Amino acid sequence: MSFPSRTIFYTIAMIFDWTCLFQAERYFIQLGIAAAFTVWPHLQQQCDMEDLDWLYNKLTAISTVLPSPTTTTTTTTQTTTTTSTTAVVYHLSCEYALATRLFIEEQTLDQNHSTGKQGKYAIKYHPRKETTTTTTTNLNNGNYNPGTRPLTVGEVSVNWRDSLRDTLLIKYRIDRKSPLPILQSAVTKYCYNTINNHNHNHFKIPSKHKYRYTYLFILK
Repeated sequence: MSFPSRTIFYTIAMIFDWTCLFQAERYFIQLGIAAAFTVWPHLQQQCDMEDLDWLYNKLTAISTVLPSPTTTTTTTTQTTTTTSTTAVVYHLSCEYALATRLFIEEQTLDQNHSTGKQGKYAIKYHPRKETTTTTTTNLNNGNYNPGTRPLTVGEVSVNWRDSLRDTLLIKYRIDRKSPLPILQSAVTKYCYNTINNHNHNHFKIPSKHKYRYTYLFILK
């Protein structure tokens, strides 16, 4: 006696938090902050990890001037007979990582003078809680001006493409090389570890800034 074979079909449904789906910008900012704190862990000592709304707000404000994910950095290699050009594409989160370090270091230079201030700009773009600032020898390679104030989001936006971004790529060099490849690697690893529920990330996103997704397996 024979029985008909049974075919089992699996359907994988992915349930998104719809805010995450429609606000990719916020997710890219999250990845950028995570990459910055992974590559430059000292930044975590210069801010309150539960008081990052001001940082998210500043990164959101300058998002329109950052290069798109399709922006390329071109490197040229030359042999005795031919010249070849290779385009390297970096994720937009790498741009947010550069800006993250800039904003945190600028805020550190402020020495808590603007922290907790009221006003339309201050409430949105400055921390609410004071942090323990580092010594001046650790700030900006020792070039500290007691009268320095943080760059405004407007100043960063106006100067980002013309000069500021290129200046940061030089200032933040790692082993005398551009930090972009290392930031890209940090973004990739963070995504992999998060999706696979690995606890290898050096930086943990505060729960209120996380986006959620769930895998649902249905047998039918």
